Amino acid sequence: MEKPGKLKKMLAVHSQIVNGLNYALEFQLENGTIWSAIVYRDLEGKYIITQAPISGLFCDH
Repeated sequence: MEKPGKLKKMLAVHSQIVNGLNYALEFQLENGTIWSAIVYRDLEGKYIITQAPISGLFCDH
């Protein structure tokens, strides 16, 4: 993302079971922009951003 922003709302969250969990997140910031990112949670509960936020919804790419 170009700069930090405040979250307005989550638009969608999808999960995939792997050796832990992948979460595909689609969210809107207070300035109206929409972003998508992927976060991985390992079996110990640690979170890692595996795909940095990109502008738009996943289905737009």
